[in-house]
Amino acid sequence: MSYYDRNGHPIDRDEFERLADDRVYVRVGATELKSAGPPETHFMVSTVWTGVDTGSREIFETLVTKNGEAGEVTRYHTLDEAGEGHNSVVGQCMLDLGVGAKTVREIPAEET
Repeated sequence: MSYYDRNGHPIDRDEFERLADDRVYVRVGATELKSAGPPETHFMVSTVWTGVDTGSREIFETLVTKNGEAGEVTRYHTLDEAGEGHNSVVGQCMLDLGVGAKTVREIPAEET
């Protein structure tokens, strides 16, 4: 198994474990959204650095949950792709929620 830092540089397991314990380092973005309701629908979009090469060097991923149920996962190669991907997924969720949808909040890493 290979490990990479957020800049895509190879790191050893000890460095990976140190970085993986740092919530601020791991978090790329977390956004909570909700519909105007009723019925009220919540989306949580979370993008993180995984640092683990699964064979394609996609070391970031975005997970979308809808009403607490895990859904689609999208993976990225670079921090820039992950940031852009996060924003794109948030935009798509806003469209899915429809008129009156709003961003509840951007969640700081310290709260997770």
